[in-house]
Amino acid sequence: MSLIIEHPDTWVTERHYVFQVIFSELLGIDWEAKANVNLCNAVILKKNGVEKELFFPDILFNTDPKNWLKKDSLPSEPLKKIDVEFFDVDLSSDFNSIPIIYGVNEKGNFECQIDIFGSCFFLLTRYEEAVSDIKDEHERFPASASLASRENFIERPLVNEYVELLWSLLKKNCPTLRRKKHKYNFYISCDVDKPFDDALWKWKYLLRRSFGDIVRRKSASLFLNRVSDYYKAQKYGLVRDPYFTFDWMMNVCEENNIQNSFYFITDHSSKLDGTYLISEERIRKLMRSIYDRGHILGLHGSYNSYNDLTQLKKEFFILKQTCDNLKIKQSKWGGRQHVLRFDVKNTLDHWDAIGMDYDSTLGFADRVGFRTGCCHRHSTYSLFRRIPMALVERPLMAMEVTLAAPRYMNMGYDKKMKEKIMSLSKTVKHYGGEFSLLWHNSNFTEVNSKQIFCDLVLECK
Repeated sequence: MSLIIEHPDTWVTERHYVFQVIFSELLGIDWEAKANVNLCNAVILKKNGVEKELFFPDILFNTDPKNWLKKDSLPSEPLKKIDVEFFDVDLSSDFNSIPIIYGVNEKGNFECQIDIFGSCFFLLTRYEEAVSDIKDEHERFPASASLASRENFIERPLVNEYVELLWSLLKKNCPTLRRKKHKYNFYISCDVDKPFDDALWKWKYLLRRSFGDIVRRKSASLFLNRVSDYYKAQKYGLVRDPYFTFDWMMNVCEENNIQNSFYFITDHSSKLDGTYLISEERIRKLMRSIYDRGHILGLHGSYNSYNDLTQLKKEFFILKQTCDNLKIKQSKWGGRQHVLRFDVKNTLDHWDAIGMDYDSTLGFADRVGFRTGCCHRHSTYSLFRRIPMALVERPLMAMEVTLAAPRYMNMGYDKKMKEKIMSLSKTVKHYGGEFSLLWHNSNFTEVNSKQIFCDLVLECK
């Protein structure tokens, strides 16, 4: 029998979206939602044959329409917390409390103080990004501006924690209820920004860097080594290009039965989109090799395509046309925006509109963690069109640049970096989620980077 959900007659499509994610996708429970015009400030869960009804606070979805997507609808800070020792809840770490994004001060007749459904909606849809005007130099919403950062839960998949709390209350009241079991997956992707070291193949880049060696770095040895590397590349080919690590990456993944995903830039909308063309024969050979070896191809939306539907559509068309010409057939198409540029108002809407199956942009550039609060693939919702979308989000949890770069977490390629990624992977494994790691082919020039990658592939799989 289905779980019956009674809710107030407000924000109905928003409620049904979050019910879909929680009950259908994460718990695997059949449900039926009913709007009750006489119900206020509460959501009731019940099951046929069970006398007791479960009451949960209803805060976000009781927001006045004039305040929706306005600062007055954001959670009050600092967040309160509830002690979990009185709940039979299975969290990934020994946390003794759970933050309350939306909720009530006193439990009263409620099963818990948390507005589970409104809080999950807030996280999954990136509601706060639609309200905030804070941007970094790439017009991105930074982790440092997020509620998760301020309240120190950015490395906790809070949606999953809320779902576990909800499940602990449901199974106590309905012991015959069964949930879906999820199998952990390790999802590795590579954004192909720089497939080649241009200084090894094009004179103008060689001259530019050589000028820097002599004038800025004042190093004759660097200049001589660079010229020598150029001539060796001309003689021996791509095997002498330190950026061209695709075969090596695929070898490592195949040895561990992992399928890698490679996302290509197909058109340039900015000077920041790299220099290669998807029409180049060496790129076409690379794409065919990736496909023949059983790995995945996808779109790396160019720098300015994140809020330009026409441009994004053009880029996807070029990718599909190129793959058709190469006789590459895939049942699913997805990818990620270049430089993780994302606008909550339209980026996912555009990916959905052009027929993409999934997106994997939603990770923060400046911090690792759970941007959507969820460590599973999940469906998406258009905050401004107010409709659920067919597009699936595969949240990005860690990028090597985020951890290593001085401008971000500044860990370098050493033990701390590896331990942080392992910690996130352990959390995702606990919930049977999908751990998403992004590693660029051009960053294996860093000391220890190859060894760390090999260790992670072995230990995170």
